[in-house]
Amino acid sequence: MFTKTIYHIHRGSYDQSLRIWNDAPQEIDSSEKFFLPVDTVIEAIFYKLDSSEKWNFDNINSVLQQIYSSEQMEIWDDLWFWGFITQLGSGLQREHIWNEQKYWALLETDKDKIVIEKIQSKSLEFLSILNSDQ
Repeated sequence: MFTKTIYHIHRGSYDQSLRIWNDAPQEIDSSEKFFLPVDTVIEAIFYKLDSSEKWNFDNINSVLQQIYSSEQMEIWDDLWFWGFITQLGSGLQREHIWNEQKYWALLETDKDKIVIEKIQSKSLEFLSILNSDQ
């Protein structure tokens, strides 16, 4: 989510006073490559989709960059959030379920009951997509 926020701050989605780098481009040139930051949460999601592969930063980005433009890649940064709050356990054998405790553990998330119900609904939608081939 950090990468996506930095991208949007410099793209003009926020007040210009929030910009960190004055020389950051507002658009990603088609010749540039946008990389998804990959951690164990994202690796576990890709492993669930295809357990025959040993997923890492390089091959996840390679697969995504073959399909998506750099401009489209920024949406994949949301995968961390949705993966984080829908996993229980550690390693590649994590259980993929709505994990409200992880949502509560994120200090900046809204703890309003209605908001949590909406996030839970979207989390279940994410899990149905993740589990659609199973």
